[in-house]
Amino acid sequence: MTKITQIFTDSFRKLKEKITNSSKKKDTKYGTYESHESTHEVSSQTRESMVQTTQEIKTQLQKSSSNAKLNTKKILSKQSDKKNLPSSSKITKSPVSKKISISSKPKSTITKPQPKQKTITKVVNSNISEKKYPSGKIVNSVVLSEVERGYLELAGFKNYKDAFIGLETSTKRTSIAKKVATQTTTLSTILKKLELLQVKGVGENLAFVLVEVGVNSVQKLQKADSAKLIKKIQNYSKIQPDIDIKLSQKQLENIQKEAKLVQSAF
Repeated sequence: MTKITQIFTDSFRKLKEKITNSSKKKDTKYGTYESHESTHEVSSQTRESMVQTTQEIKTQLQKSSSNAKLNTKKILSKQSDKKNLPSSSKITKSPVSKKISISSKPKSTITKPQPKQKTITKVVNSNISEKKYPSGKIVNSVVLSEVERGYLELAGFKNYKDAFIGLETSTKRTSIAKKVATQTTTLSTILKKLELLQVKGVGENLAFVLVEVGVNSVQKLQKADSAKLIKKIQNYSKIQPDIDIKLSQKQLENIQKEAKLVQSAF
């Protein structure tokens, strides 16, 4: 478009110059005719120049339009070529891949031995088993006196197990003492005698003799001197021939060891 406007401006400038030059001629007696002729010539010249300029403009327009078409065709062809290019032809920057060398031999991993956790375990003696109650009826008890048996029967205890469970705590002994109208110390003495029957190797006859010689609890049996205690037992057997207890000092020491395993209520 800039070229076309330039052509128009150039052509109109030339026409203006011709017109101005023709008007500058002198007007004489014959000059009027000449001037008329000149004006006629100028008008014919202007027409020719206008036709010429229009033709030039047409040719320029045709050239510019043809050039524009060619340019658009070239641009379109280039765009189509870019679209139709295969993916392999496109230049893409591939990221730099780090080479990782993988050895065929696996790396030897040294595992540090973990320190053993200290586990706190309660040491339980194999000889201690669940609490076992001695078998036997209160009526036939040799360990207890007749009065003591009467208290237990009045409380409703028929066997040793009932007596152990009923007298195992101080609160229970207090309530039973009120029930049978006796003191709690009396019931505590009865329970201590019954606990002797829980020791392995101690029967009713031996428990009775131990109570008679002053060993009326498991604690006293543990702490007693075996040599002195065996003499007391033998002397009592001589006084009471109906109760024949054959017991050596070594057997008594084993009984004392078993007494340490008994869980007392006191």
